[in-house]
Amino acid sequence: MISKKILHVVVTVFSLGSSAVMADTSTEQPVPPVKFLQLSETVWMHTSYKVLKKFGAYPSNGLVVVDGANSILIDSAWTDAQTTEILDWARNELGHPVKQAIFTHAHSDKMGGVGAVLARGIDTHALALSNQIASASGLMPAEFDLTLNQNDKALNFGPVEVFYPGAGHSADNLVAYIPEAEILFGGCLIRSARAKRLGNIADANLMHWGDAVGSVRHQFPDATLVVPGHGEPAGAELLALTLQLVTEHGR
Repeated sequence: MISKKILHVVVTVFSLGSSAVMADTSTEQPVPPVKFLQLSETVWMHTSYKVLKKFGAYPSNGLVVVDGANSILIDSAWTDAQTTEILDWARNELGHPVKQAIFTHAHSDKMGGVGAVLARGIDTHALALSNQIASASGLMPAEFDLTLNQNDKALNFGPVEVFYPGAGHSADNLVAYIPEAEILFGGCLIRSARAKRLGNIADANLMHWGDAVGSVRHQFPDATLVVPGHGEPAGAELLALTLQLVTEHGR
């Protein structure tokens, strides 16, 4: 039985180093390989990196959730090449090939690898607004639109519940919850324990961000492990931290 405490999360980590890509920076710093962290018996976190001149190798998280003989991908990596590594890992190492993919908003850290997923014939889903934004911003949209309005009842994808709390980090940010494991994927709506500010707010709705986090907390009160879009997983205190940052820096 997997403990509900973050300190007892299974920390089996794999890294794939054969296909590391080089970022287009003056230093040509190599991008670290994609990594995988086991969060429960059926949920793994994938972390991919992009080298940013200001921050160096910057991580972005998503999930692979086992669903019977197959699995569900929540968010791509930054690139098609990194996302291909994730898909290969799910098929060859995990033994549960990805059959569905859900993308939580239309930024390159979450939808930069949609093309790799589509190339495998995998069903891809994103909020209708995300697909519109992706098409307008040069990203590949998902094949299927999710017709979710703010605070609608969560949509079920097998073991995954998908919820739209309204605008926050972006106008289209979704969250995902795995009830069996009590794991909440907050995506970029939720900040990590090390965050001092709200991060990228170029597309943010600062006035509604706090309300969106409150809706997530109300919708999923049993969440014991929260995965932010960037940084380490922790407990439900990440929601309170994000609300604090919104109050301090978001208005």
